Amino acid sequence: MQTPNERIDIRPVALKDGIALQISHSDGRQMTSKNYAPSEAPFAQLIRAGFANILLEHTEGSLALRITKKGEPLVHRESAKREQDLSHDRSKSRLLDASDPYLVAIGISDAKGHVKPSKMDKYKQVEEFLRLLMPTLTAAISAGQIHQPSESNPLTIVDLGCGHAYLTFAAHQYLRSQGMAVKVIGIDVRTAARDRNNEIARQLGIDKTIEFRAEEIADTTIKNAD
Repeated sequence: MQTPNERIDIRPVALKDGIALQISHSDGRQMTSKNYAPSEAPFAQLIRAGFANILLEHTEGSLALRITKKGEPLVHRESAKREQDLSHDRSKSRLLDASDPYLVAIGISDAKGHVKPSKMDKYKQVEEFLRLLMPTLTAAISAGQIHQPSESNPLTIVDLGCGHAYLTFAAHQYLRSQGMAVKVIGIDVRTAARDRNNEIARQLGIDKTIEFRAEEIADTTIKNAD
């Protein structure tokens, strides 16, 4: 089911009239937000919106729900104490620090490790992607759909049509930082993209665990991808 928005965020905020629910819709280009009284929030409409991944964060941890292509739900729970923040314009904790060498090399952050204003939307996209990636993978591993990765048998992740590989590199950097053994392969038909991305991987010293190939997606020779 095609959704009109890339993502929808819901969070409680403290306003002068009391607690409200702020619902933000993003179509990948811009985000619009609206505050609702808790009793008036359109929960039924949101549930029917067609999203396959739902992440719920609360003060005692988080719950991730993924609906597979067969319509089967995969649920992953994590326990972790979290501080409740009801500020109207809060700053979110980041999974990938803005000074990560990959973000500098790929042009999202400047040489001082600060996100470039023109790349802030791309940085937020990377963060939201990572917030869904780890619990989704963990749930699939727990369900036996993906093998438990190890250094001798790493998880093989293939990104088809990776382009500039913002998310490809992000997945590699974050999963490795979380102790997950991965081998990441990016596929793009353009040789220029392959050469650029492989050079970045070489400069970062991570070319043993991430590589890029110039191939047609239909003709890729990769086998045993997870």
